[in-house]
Amino acid sequence: MPEPYTTPFSVWQRLGRVKRHQEQDLDLETGDALQLETHVIKDKLTLRDGDGDEISSDDYELDHDFSELVYTGDTAIENGSLRYMTAPYNNDRAERGVEQAESHINNQLDTTFGGLKRRVEEIYQTDGGRATTVMLQEQPVRTVETVWVNQNPADDSEPSWKELEKGSEWIQMGNIGFKLTSEVGSIANTRGYTVYDKENPGLSNSPAQVKVTYTYGFEDVPADIQNLAEILLSTDTFIDTVFGAGVDGRDSFDPQTMRAYEQKVEQIKSEWDREFYNNFSTLIKPGDEEDVE
Repeated sequence: MPEPYTTPFSVWQRLGRVKRHQEQDLDLETGDALQLETHVIKDKLTLRDGDGDEISSDDYELDHDFSELVYTGDTAIENGSLRYMTAPYNNDRAERGVEQAESHINNQLDTTFGGLKRRVEEIYQTDGGRATTVMLQEQPVRTVETVWVNQNPADDSEPSWKELEKGSEWIQMGNIGFKLTSEVGSIANTRGYTVYDKENPGLSNSPAQVKVTYTYGFEDVPADIQNLAEILLSTDTFIDTVFGAGVDGRDSFDPQTMRAYEQKVEQIKSEWDREFYNNFSTLIKPGDEEDVE
């Protein structure tokens, strides 16, 4: 399961919108209900018995929609206590905001954090020359798993994919992609890739297609990226975009702070963004994406 870039609780804390609540001298029996303040933050509720021991979450049900706690335990609680935190919005809405912030970051930086992704059978159009280097769409590349070449790339023909052998026919080029070795090139009369035939070396630079499966991204979420996700969700304009409304009390949000946040966002993006260069290959079919276990 990929690690989230931030949590709703972290965002609400940054905004100074977390409210803490406490109730004492609680007597509860099975089936008793407590009405709570609205928008209880997920995993930020603790129920204790009269001896101060924490009650398992298996012994109560929390309805976030109606802000109600129902005690389901078999043992009655006497002189118990309850502590919990609330936020301006419910958990589901805030989690959607985090997902949108993650998507924004991934799209801007062409990568992913908190767990690797695999792109399956992604197709590229290359220059077809010998020793062509293919820089892959998503960065940084961790492992190039398989490479195929299309030996029949005519527009009106079905592809004829040939899997190449790692080492002798292709090698991984650091964390950017892979390189076809001198044993692979395009044949003039077919315009398709093939393994080099030393007895018939007539080669051309005709366009040719390659197909690749690879993994990319970062295992962890660096502190900079956590900070970026929180800033995006904390600025006035982005909160309006994500939630459709301003945060409670936003009229007192310091515009100078927001400008500083926006500048920090651009700074972090520029530090993590990669520079594109022309490697004579063009993505023509994105690969299916899956999490790497």
